[in-house]
Amino acid sequence: MKRLIIFSGRLVLTIVFSLVTMLGNAQSITRQYDNVSLSKALMELNDLQQTYTINFIYDELEDFRVTTSIKHKTVTEAIMQIVGFYPVRVVKRGESEIYVECTHKTERHLTGTIIDENRQPVPYANVYLLHPSDSTVIGGGVSNEAGVFVIPYEQPTVLARISYVGYKTIYKLCSNEQVGTIQMKPETMTINGVVVKGSRRIIKNATDRLQYLVSADEFAKGLTALELMSRVPLLQASEDGVSIVGKGSTHFLLNGRELPDDMVNAKLRSLKSDDIERVEVITIPPSKYKAEPNAGYVNIVLRRDQTLGLRGDLMGGLHFKEHTNWDVMPSVNYATKKLDVSFSAGVSDVKGSNDHTQTTTFSDHEKQSEYVRSFDWKTYNANLLAKYQLSQKIDLGVLSSISTNQMDINQHDVTREWNTETVTDMTSPKPKNFNLSAELFLDWMLDTKGKMMTLTYDYLNNYAKQDERLTSTLQNMQTTGSSRYRIDAYKMDFTLPLPIANVETGLHYTHIGNSSDVNIYSDATGSWQKDLGQSNEFDYTEQTAAAYVSAWRQFSKKFSAKVGLRLEKTWIEGRQITTNATNRDHYLYVFPTVHFSWNPSDKAHFGAAYSKGIARPDFQSLNPFRYYMTPTNYFAGNPYLTPGLTDNVEVNFSNGRGLYAVLYESHQKDALGSPTTFTPDGIQSTTMENCFSSDKTGLYVSWQRNFFPWWNVNLGGEVFYSQSIAKSEASGLRNLYSWSGKGEVSSDWFLNRQHTLVLSASYTHYFPYVSMTAKYESMALLYAQLRYSLLDNRLRLNLSVSDPFRQNITRSTSQYDGYTIYTTNYVHPHSVNLSATWSFGGNKVRRSYRQSKNTEAGRASTR
Repeated sequence: MKRLIIFSGRLVLTIVFSLVTMLGNAQSITRQYDNVSLSKALMELNDLQQTYTINFIYDELEDFRVTTSIKHKTVTEAIMQIVGFYPVRVVKRGESEIYVECTHKTERHLTGTIIDENRQPVPYANVYLLHPSDSTVIGGGVSNEAGVFVIPYEQPTVLARISYVGYKTIYKLCSNEQVGTIQMKPETMTINGVVVKGSRRIIKNATDRLQYLVSADEFAKGLTALELMSRVPLLQASEDGVSIVGKGSTHFLLNGRELPDDMVNAKLRSLKSDDIERVEVITIPPSKYKAEPNAGYVNIVLRRDQTLGLRGDLMGGLHFKEHTNWDVMPSVNYATKKLDVSFSAGVSDVKGSNDHTQTTTFSDHEKQSEYVRSFDWKTYNANLLAKYQLSQKIDLGVLSSISTNQMDINQHDVTREWNTETVTDMTSPKPKNFNLSAELFLDWMLDTKGKMMTLTYDYLNNYAKQDERLTSTLQNMQTTGSSRYRIDAYKMDFTLPLPIANVETGLHYTHIGNSSDVNIYSDATGSWQKDLGQSNEFDYTEQTAAAYVSAWRQFSKKFSAKVGLRLEKTWIEGRQITTNATNRDHYLYVFPTVHFSWNPSDKAHFGAAYSKGIARPDFQSLNPFRYYMTPTNYFAGNPYLTPGLTDNVEVNFSNGRGLYAVLYESHQKDALGSPTTFTPDGIQSTTMENCFSSDKTGLYVSWQRNFFPWWNVNLGGEVFYSQSIAKSEASGLRNLYSWSGKGEVSSDWFLNRQHTLVLSASYTHYFPYVSMTAKYESMALLYAQLRYSLLDNRLRLNLSVSDPFRQNITRSTSQYDGYTIYTTNYVHPHSVNLSATWSFGGNKVRRSYRQSKNTEAGRASTR
């Protein structure tokens, strides 16, 4: 019976450990081993540190010999070095347990020593074990630094083939486990010249996501996270935001924690590329994520450094447009042995303007409307994350975020119809919007094999106040009101690494409550009178219970798959208090997800995926209140909207050398649109409806290459076919069909030998395309940037220019039975930007992180 010896140490430092890269903690180990057993080396490593408990079966590893010199390595790096190329697996389970085991457990171990013509050890020689009858490979290994190899095998007799570059290949028939010393003889070769080229892979493919490795991209240094997104395949990035190619909506996760939509841009501007380990693009989310329609996720994974102490960053920027805008974003991170705390804040003042023109052509006349809107938007936000290690198996934590903003709006509108001109001035004197969110969580490691239970409670409370005043030559109006919504979500998730597959399963329950009121006044009679016919109160509740299960399995070195099912039951109720009208509904859907991954070689990758999703209307779309732009032009929601269903399919390919391609198809039924109608007395209304079905099929290709060590080029392009089929009962909408695409190119140049001065430029051209109920004309985006790092990268300066030739203008056409609407919208994106970031404190303080899948907050956005 074999002796099982488990060596244990006292845990003193919380470690965040990556199973893929096997990164360890920051404790430094220096040690010399000379032909000792692997078991003895592991015993000594266990005694040298108190961070990990190293578990192994003594007799199983005793035959493997170790000869190596470890210098200033972390614990996990030291373990990986002594294991070398032996058939031994190292697995981290939990925060402090490391398991080391032989992957080929046999009674026989072929052991020998390889030396050269000078009787010196030959390290890293290849040893293959072949079947004596047909020379098929039945095992293999590599010699260590002492020239020793140990290879498990089962055949009574094997044929060993020993090879090494520059030496003659040796074949030796072995019937005993000990083959002794094998001396290799040099092989005469003539080499005219050798040119070695190498580069680290920037793009990797997991089963259900694309991974962009930031540290492998030397041209990514010194970028903000927002600027970094433009270097990631499948992502379209601009000052307005980031989106995934072919997706209707894009959500952002920070180490798995979802960011509210109105905080994404601020967070992307405050994060630096130096803080980011990788960016993951999830185009077909697995069943653990909410079943949204044609949605994708971008997960930003921060570096998980382990040094204790304090560090921080202070970032400030000036943005020169028609007005000077500014923002300041400080952040501080502090880590002790058991407690991690991260705090960040932001203050910004953004002034801007928006030029909008709309021309509607009828059979007998035209209606023209032009408005210029100016705004002053001040935002304040603060975020806190605290995580405490209650024990070796239990972590407790709290996340909280608070934000408020005020937007002062002034709009001047001129509308001309039938030789009549109506002038309307709208002011909105700084209505406040307040948002508070919090998350409580408990992570409980159930065993040493990686089974985990996570309990989570999410809370979101938002209050928005409305106050708009219209002064018009036709009629003066005032709209006041408020909107309050609250989300309570309870989640129980399990991670279960089972022998047959890695399983994730869980139960979620979400309760959403929204209470809104609007009061509309007019002074057409010379005094303010409340319009009881349009003033109203609206209460909305939505409850969703969900259960999901997904399983991932690596069937072979080349093939893996992930499948899942999500079941969602939803109950909704909308009640207009003033009119005493109530709408109730409930529905049950099952949403499957399937991912396949095939790697025919070490670099090439093929993937395929399918998912089904549901498009639930947001609160504003369900709210039946009227929001007036002018006394004759308003927008209104629809409490009778129903969810739309979406099917998504994609096939992707990458060659590991910079080429990535994805073929996608999306079909949505009962999609939401906002058709515009006109009454005989000239009232223009835009109302949300389930008015069409849509299809989009496209091919996206990107290619990245470093032509020289100082010059990098990214090329990309997309071609797609889209169509919008109007429902027969829709308000005069036409069916739309279109072939379209885009082309993009970006380049980076190092301007000095230290690679601290970088020039970047990018250009994207969008061809005419169809989206929802409109056809859009072509447009272009040009962006250039110069960045400089100094003082050992603690100070980073950035100068950039956006849209210098004013090509970013949106022009669209919407065709209806009886009239056509032409729209031009220009948001003045051209700007010159100057920013600086100063880093202080330690360089490697670990950052707290947390997984969260709250996707409901985005539906609570207000206009």
